[in-house]
Amino acid sequence: MRGVHTGMTTGDGLPTLEDIQRMRDVVPGPKAREACKSIGAILTKIAEKGLVDDDTKQVKKQFPCNPRRWDQWWRVLFYVTYFRTGDENFETVHPDALKCLEWMYPTPDERDAEYWRQIVAGVQDPAAAIKSKLVRDVFTEFRITAEMLANNEITKTEASQRMGKSLAIGYDNVRNMNVMDEEIEAKFEELQGQLAKVMRGENPFVKEG
Repeated sequence: MRGVHTGMTTGDGLPTLEDIQRMRDVVPGPKAREACKSIGAILTKIAEKGLVDDDTKQVKKQFPCNPRRWDQWWRVLFYVTYFRTGDENFETVHPDALKCLEWMYPTPDERDAEYWRQIVAGVQDPAAAIKSKLVRDVFTEFRITAEMLANNEITKTEASQRMGKSLAIGYDNVRNMNVMDEEIEAKFEELQGQLAKVMRGENPFVKEG
């Protein structure tokens, strides 16, 4: 596999013998099992549907999957995530584990290897997708409200109230689903800053000049 995947690196985070022995004894938790299973299901669906050419809309390559392949993926997803996090009952698969899937399908040449990498790139951890959607929903509401404000369809006070309510609901949803992290916290701080501008009488979505 290394022969057809140019640029493969191992980095400096290889497991020690102690790490390996510890991972051999770990028992996957139910949340971790489900997280890895979900990734495998998504990857299988995308791989068997095939890689579609953006211009011709024709399928360039399909990758049949079988139970043996699923088992290999599951093990890599679990053990790499556990190695990186130390959590045997994680809810989110580690990015390094997803990256490893690029080398988890036998390909005869570099062209098919690149096709497979594109397939893997289309796979996103469901928990990450949830976080993205929750934040995107708030951004969408902010943008719609800003457009209404710019068109004088609502007052600045009404815009502030709409945005404030949307921000509060979005923040509560993220916390209730237990998907809050530093990245999503930063996005909400950005949204809070936009709300503050509206309350000062500015419209952060309208460029001046």
